[in-house]
Amino acid sequence: GGVDMVIRPIYPLDRRLEREWPLVVSSSDVPCFLTQAMYNSLTLVGTAAWSLSVILFFLFAREAVSFYKIPSASMEPTINRGDLILAEKLSPRWSKPQRGEIVLFFPPESLRAVVESQGGYVGPRDLFVKRVAAVPGDVVIVDPSDGSITVNGQPFQRAGGVCDEPTGGAGGLIRQQKGKVKTGSSFVLGDCGPVSVDSRVWGTLSDDDFKARPVVKLWPLPFEVPK
Repeated sequence: GGVDMVIRPIYPLDRRLEREWPLVVSSSDVPCFLTQAMYNSLTLVGTAAWSLSVILFFLFAREAVSFYKIPSASMEPTINRGDLILAEKLSPRWSKPQRGEIVLFFPPESLRAVVESQGGYVGPRDLFVKRVAAVPGDVVIVDPSDGSITVNGQPFQRAGGVCDEPTGGAGGLIRQQKGKVKTGSSFVLGDCGPVSVDSRVWGTLSDDDFKARPVVKLWPLPFEVPK
């Protein structure tokens, strides 16, 4: 047997539906569209689908974006030591570095060797940040006497204005270079030339090592888009 249910309307009904209220109806007389087993199954499927969507979202987010804390002064004053940057990692898969933009990259072996020779350490997931000064086909000349460079015969003007010049950095490491940037590579510089260990020291950056583009500086406030 079923359970008796007492039914009465809470709003006025059409005259054709009027009858003596309340009505007593047995639950066994009410059509059942969803059994307990069906309800349990749907709940299980819904929970599994929600959990899977959360997992897929976080996997996608992990592949698409990352947070990076800047450890050095090489990009000051555009990006300062200690800044927290949100970077996207999808566009480098189909878009090559463009002249003038800021990029994050895995350090090539030549850069790792320089860092380690100076007593530093490069972790397996560490990324470096620099600005693209020259792209394939550009002719670059590096003057080690003052660290200046020319690109296609024109003096390269660093972005970001004047930076502080702390002790150390690129001094004594810059080597004389003259040549055309090869296909699949770029010449990168830090905005703070006196301290930046960049392509003037360790050579060009392979497109294969280009991994991310900065989207926004999250900390310290206010939010800013690095340019």
